[in-house]
Amino acid sequence: MSDKFDEAREELGTEKVDDFLAKFGLGPKYVPSEPKKHKCVACGELNAVWKERHADTDMNCMALCCPDCGHEVEQ
Repeated sequence: MSDKFDEAREELGTEKVDDFLAKFGLGPKYVPSEPKKHKCVACGELNAVWKERHADTDMNCMALCCPDCGHEVEQ
């Protein structure tokens, strides 16, 4: 494994470095959590999740998206 943290692993130990990286969403120990589900205003199902619109820009626009009915509400 070569992810530019090999030198730190040699100096501090693999376990410490991998634990540290996992806290920032990196490394082999990182396990993503399930997004929090919300109630959809259109169909009433508890399956809607918040998603960032225009993620590659600085627009800071969020939308509540329901995969069941396709309804989206921007905030």
